[in-house]
Amino acid sequence: MNVICEETPLPASMDPFWARSSNKSKLQGLLRNYVLAHPRPITDIAVSGIGFSPNIDPCQGIFNSSYPTPVPDLDVNIEEADVRTIPHVLDATNCGANQVILLSNDTDVVVLGLHYWSIWKAHGLKELWIKAGLGTTARYIPLHTLAIRMDTVQSYHPLHHLTGCDSTSKFGTKTAGLKANPEKYLQNFARNPYDTAFNLVEEFLEHVYQSKVPSDCQTMDHLRYHLFHHISKTILNLPPTSNLTRGHIQRAVYWAHNVDMLSG
Repeated sequence: MNVICEETPLPASMDPFWARSSNKSKLQGLLRNYVLAHPRPITDIAVSGIGFSPNIDPCQGIFNSSYPTPVPDLDVNIEEADVRTIPHVLDATNCGANQVILLSNDTDVVVLGLHYWSIWKAHGLKELWIKAGLGTTARYIPLHTLAIRMDTVQSYHPLHHLTGCDSTSKFGTKTAGLKANPEKYLQNFARNPYDTAFNLVEEFLEHVYQSKVPSDCQTMDHLRYHLFHHISKTILNLPPTSNLTRGHIQRAVYWAHNVDMLSG
């Protein structure tokens, strides 16, 4: 769509609409401008920026019913919308909020919320909720309670980037990642980007992939050999080589480390 404004009718089929990244950007710009032009008189609003390195439209806030003003602390060089919630929650907590509700139906947001809960809690946050579903299926999930009950919570953020997100290629499902013993393989992932145990992380990804085809392999090259000779997989159906998997791990390390820098 060349132009998206308030009078633009919804397409008959939304699937082709969402498939175009330019449509999403235009819709985001429309919503951003509408919110800034129609603020609620008793609500403080911080609208995330649009763009990436540097922001085309900077983050702006409306506080105490004032006019929109820049909020440079929330301008981050992160394109992924899920990750942009991290500095927003931290900023709200530092401004005195002790309860935050995330509105999302995305599992990735749950993973990020669980991972950063301990950091936000240290800054004064007492409750972190996520509202999922629509209409009669809407429900509030207490992430602060789940984080206490889950021992592997520190492994969720690496799992998010390694299995696939908006910034990395899809390598497997979150469910397969949770079953692949992430607490064993990912506890120190990305804490020091120059000291990554690539062999250990590759073994984790091999376990993620082998959930489809059980094997005793520990590297992707060995898994490829096993699938080709024993499962009759063709060259088009094989997983990536160990060399390409290393590149995927490096990208995941880069994003995980940079996102951690945003959390304060």
